[in-house]
Amino acid sequence: MMVKDSKHDIITGLEAGADHYMTKPVGHAELIACLNSAKRILDLERSLKTANEETRISAITDPLTGSYNRCCLAERLPQEIKRARRYGRPLSLVLCDIDHFKKVNDTHGHQAGDRVLKEFVRSITESIRDKVDWVARYGGEEFLIIFPETRSSGAWRKDFAVLFPKR
Repeated sequence: MMVKDSKHDIITGLEAGADHYMTKPVGHAELIACLNSAKRILDLERSLKTANEETRISAITDPLTGSYNRCCLAERLPQEIKRARRYGRPLSLVLCDIDHFKKVNDTHGHQAGDRVLKEFVRSITESIRDKVDWVARYGGEEFLIIFPETRSSGAWRKDFAVLFPKR
């Protein structure tokens, strides 16, 4: 077997995507240093992936309630509508708001109002199908619940009657 240890070979290997190029004979200390360097690169890559995922989630999530934000709604809802039309499948939407919410803020303060919003979203999230249905904050105390593959009768289940009594 031909040993490739010329400068040209090393440059060619690095330009082809190698992070490091070792030539024979490989010394123990050099191998350990190379492996430690590779581990640092992998750790940095994992850290970068984690930071990117956190940034992605932050960009589509309402910071107060943890529901999707309006920007995410504007992107995902048209996709849900297209999918439902393409496959002739039902799609239900529930637009809801919290009645007299301004009065809660005015009477008990904005921190109390924030707790009401968080609890409202938590209650909805516990009542819908995980990883299928989803909630987005549309405005201050307005939320849209999206029910893919669900007829309107299914969107108005018993457990929602407590949250959203029919008028």
